[in-house]
Amino acid sequence: TKVWADLIKVTNEPVTDYWGLEEDFDGEVFPPENWRLDCPAHAWEHAYDLVNTTNGVAQFPNYWVNTEGAYDMLITPGFDPTTVNVIQFDYAHQMYSSYVDGLEVWCRLDIEENWNPMWSAYGEDLSVEDCYMWFWYDTGGEPDWETVTIVPPNYWYESGATCAELAFVNVGGYGNHIWLDNITVGIPGSTDDLESKAKINIFPNPSNGVFNISLDRDIREGYFITDALGRSVKFGVSSQRFNVDLSDQPPGLYILSIPGVVSSRLVIN
Repeated sequence: TKVWADLIKVTNEPVTDYWGLEEDFDGEVFPPENWRLDCPAHAWEHAYDLVNTTNGVAQFPNYWVNTEGAYDMLITPGFDPTTVNVIQFDYAHQMYSSYVDGLEVWCRLDIEENWNPMWSAYGEDLSVEDCYMWFWYDTGGEPDWETVTIVPPNYWYESGATCAELAFVNVGGYGNHIWLDNITVGIPGSTDDLESKAKINIFPNPSNGVFNISLDRDIREGYFITDALGRSVKFGVSSQRFNVDLSDQPPGLYILSIPGVVSSRLVIN
């Protein structure tokens, strides 16, 4: 018989800030406090940047372990999704030969089984241009980082949930390491109230890439636009009426976000 004392701590104090959370993996404890692992094949690990050896990262060593497509999760602490309208993180990866690794981001708003995908990239789409990471013969490699921005889907807010988690999921293909860093859920200092969000009108939408945008009040804030993979394609400063020109982008779905104010879909046909 084994007895564990104080195994469960019950508290009404949140483990994250009211606006969300930040994690740079520079601490010595991994996973960080209140994070958890769900890794049926191999665990995420703590590592350090090849160039900046004081910069901690979360690493999945796909070159060294063959997980055969298993979904190995690094999971954030629970947070209040009603205060969050943007998620950002950095990752580094270089595709090795024809081996296809994958990285996905999932969220859940209720029971453990109800994980929903929010973002994913595999193989060449996951490979970061100019990233040079060869752990097995050249430890002097130089990583390059891609910043991903995710705007939560509508069901995030419509669910009425007050607690959510995110999972960063390695889908192993026995290829190359994946690094994660600088995860931010929400905007620090944001006091976003969903009911006070601005109303937005976009015309035409779909369009050939040029969108006329109007807000219900004059808001001078930075906006950014991301593609379906979460990559930033344009940014600027909003006003009560402004235009966005994406005519240089391919057809598809894009997300316009003014953090803490409003977000909306843009469709190029």
